[in-house]
Amino acid sequence: MSKHNLTPLTNKLRELESHGFSTQFAIEDDSLISRESGDYYDPEEVNLIDELRFEGNTDPGDASIIYLLETKDGKLGTLIDAYGVDSSPEINEFVQQLREGYGKGIRERV
Repeated sequence: MSKHNLTPLTNKLRELESHGFSTQFAIEDDSLISRESGDYYDPEEVNLIDELRFEGNTDPGDASIIYLLETKDGKLGTLIDAYGVDSSPEINEFVQQLREGYGKGIRERV
């Protein structure tokens, strides 16, 4: 695939990976899970570093958010969600817990 065919979201994910955010996370059973290792993390074991919002070029329904996260064992990675009405309630709830205090003392890395 040519670099010119990549979406802005894909380009940003590659840039973030070059800054160490290489773990892809998902939400499963109210916990964060590393897709690579299968490790689970509760909200108190995760720091929310930043949120990056992307909008589709032609369709507002293509909007996404990349959450930059750091786990208690030092894994840096991303959690991706749709933005707006298509967003995941499970991801929203997990991220809200991070915003309410579990992500205190965050370090900016990007």
